[in-house]
Amino acid sequence: MEANPINMTNDVMKLEGARNWNIWKFQMIVLLRGQGWLDIVEGRTVKPEDATDRNTWKSMDAKAQTLLVIRISEDVMLHLVTCTTSSEMWKKILSIYEQKSETSIHIIQQRFFQYKYEKGVEMSVFLSRIQEIQNQLKQLGEEVSHKFAITKVLMSLPDEYKHLVSAWESAPENRQTFDNLVARLLIEEKRLKRKIVHRPRRRL
Repeated sequence: MEANPINMTNDVMKLEGARNWNIWKFQMIVLLRGQGWLDIVEGRTVKPEDATDRNTWKSMDAKAQTLLVIRISEDVMLHLVTCTTSSEMWKKILSIYEQKSETSIHIIQQRFFQYKYEKGVEMSVFLSRIQEIQNQLKQLGEEVSHKFAITKVLMSLPDEYKHLVSAWESAPENRQTFDNLVARLLIEEKRLKRKIVHRPRRRL
């Protein structure tokens, strides 16, 4: 039995614009694939000639259109009012928000190289931002290797993490994965916070 797209997507964000495009696109692809509509939306399954198959295709396309429309803001919807199929809607959205120019790649690469850890920011937020920029470049065909991303993270850390960096560099190469680095950084962050909390106060 086909899942109800309305009930299963209540918690999915709406597309507001370029700001949340990458996360929204990922969620929509997962949802469309789960419903069996992704091939129609991406244009790989076209309208059949056979009347029975055509009616089935139309029904699935209509449901895909519904899923797209209820998950975009009114401002985004204005771009789709002339579209008649889910594939047309998807292509229009991609043309607006999928940045693929060399200039865009250069700008995002600069953002990746210049991004630094800021004191007071949660480590999980910093790491998520690194991965977000990494994912943006991957979608543009400029994939950043895990080793390069690890180097970027290590170079961006403040001095209080220098012991972790030293320990990381001496760890076996097969343990030097991005996931392991994330886990160790989050543990180290907690340790440093506890150290600050339990630091003895000076007597007046």
